[in-house]
Amino acid sequence: MGDSCSSTIDAWIAFDSDAANFNRDLYFIRPDGSQLTRLTTDASVEQEPYFAPDGSFRSFTSDRDGSPQIYVMNLATRAVTQVTHRQEGADNSSFSADSQLIAFHSGPSVYTIRPDGSQEALAATGLDNFNAYFGPRFIGSDQLVFDRNNEIDAVNVDGTNFRNVIGNWTITIKTPTVSPQGSEIAYTAQCGVGPNPAPGREIWTASATVSSQVCSGQRVTPVGDSFSNERPAWGPNNLFAYQRVDSAANIGRIALISRVRNSTPCVLTGPSEDARNPNWSALGLKLEKPTN
Repeated sequence: MGDSCSSTIDAWIAFDSDAANFNRDLYFIRPDGSQLTRLTTDASVEQEPYFAPDGSFRSFTSDRDGSPQIYVMNLATRAVTQVTHRQEGADNSSFSADSQLIAFHSGPSVYTIRPDGSQEALAATGLDNFNAYFGPRFIGSDQLVFDRNNEIDAVNVDGTNFRNVIGNWTITIKTPTVSPQGSEIAYTAQCGVGPNPAPGREIWTASATVSSQVCSGQRVTPVGDSFSNERPAWGPNNLFAYQRVDSAANIGRIALISRVRNSTPCVLTGPSEDARNPNWSALGLKLEKPTN
């Protein structure tokens, strides 16, 4: 485990890690760093976990059938079901607020699908596989927000009302996450371009309802932090879970930080394993350790 974190929040944080002999599996942990539990033990790669808000399922990406696809795990039974069967593969899944839809990225596009694999629908398509739309997250249950490497956009799940959220710029702008109220987003960017660039990527917040420029909202992670702070997950009480990556060693650790200005990060996972892609459970979700 990493540094001790103090929290009384009755929630879980899911993430993926290579802690078990460098095999990437899914884990969950309490915000105070307790009750670390490994959830998958397959030889395949399991990553990018995402809790359904109603506590019924967790979606994740796995290559257990040869290519990355989206799967769901029933949290009561631990039964796993494949959701997508796309030739290009699929990843970056997330649930809608009502737990009825999963959004995901595949090829240049983002899609929605039911957790049972039915009613797959195209939401938006980028210019090509490099300028694709990545990391879709729901605003409520009827809109998606996603990045295109150097901008953030939103669209209704039926493909209408496309709009810009963070304007296109010359720096990388990635992985939006949505506040519990749906009115704001957090994202990753490397700000301070020019003579005094930031040494690592930072986490920023901005409005989800109007368009704004990158690095013009509120910075969450510390000024001058040399780590690459990525993939924020907006939790309760304005806490963020995120991956704090040592770029030289290419090792990520799951950290927490408050949105309160001048807060310092608290690290949940250890320095020897690579841990990434955190996501919060619903408050009060009961999770038991898997039984063999």
